Amino acid sequence: MALCIQTPCSLQWRLDELDKIIDSMENEIEAAITQQQIQTGHDYTNIILRTAGKSIVSMREIIHLSAFGYPDGALSLTRNIYEHVIILAFFENHKSDNDFGNYVDDYYVDYDIQRNKALQYESKNCTQDAEALTALKNELDQLKQTAHHRVAGDYWWSGSSIYINHYDIFPRIFFPVLHLAPPFFLLL
Repeated sequence: MALCIQTPCSLQWRLDELDKIIDSMENEIEAAITQQQIQTGHDYTNIILRTAGKSIVSMREIIHLSAFGYPDGALSLTRNIYEHVIILAFFENHKSDNDFGNYVDDYYVDYDIQRNKALQYESKNCTQDAEALTALKNELDQLKQTAHHRVAGDYWWSGSSIYINHYDIFPRIFFPVLHLAPPFFLLL
């Protein structure tokens, strides 16, 4: 599928070429899923696939925003891709750990916890269903009990209360350079 957007920005940044790369990636992922008959599940392969899917959508949004001259919107989306890189690098770094399965399990527990919190918000503020809210609070307590890691923070499933320790993931030089590089550099 061609980008079919001819703006000064799309020509300058060769966004049609980037779009073709994204199409190629998407096609290769689809072919691998079909060939290997990968099923939806709570495993590392599905974490990779979910992350790849989110990154592809973000890249398509970045391409369109860039093509029409909205670099600020495009740059804000690069943060999502950057975060995906960090998360996958964390998993890759811990892939040979004996407790690797615990990280994967807790990643999915976190997803269920976030879902539960959204449903609690709905029960409390939208439907005002006290019975459903109580059931959801009990479910949340049970979810927390299934977790292997019990620390606070958004990335608690990594076993850390702070954002994933980057220095455990990347060599000491690569990550700081990547971190300081202008986000638009990622679009080249």
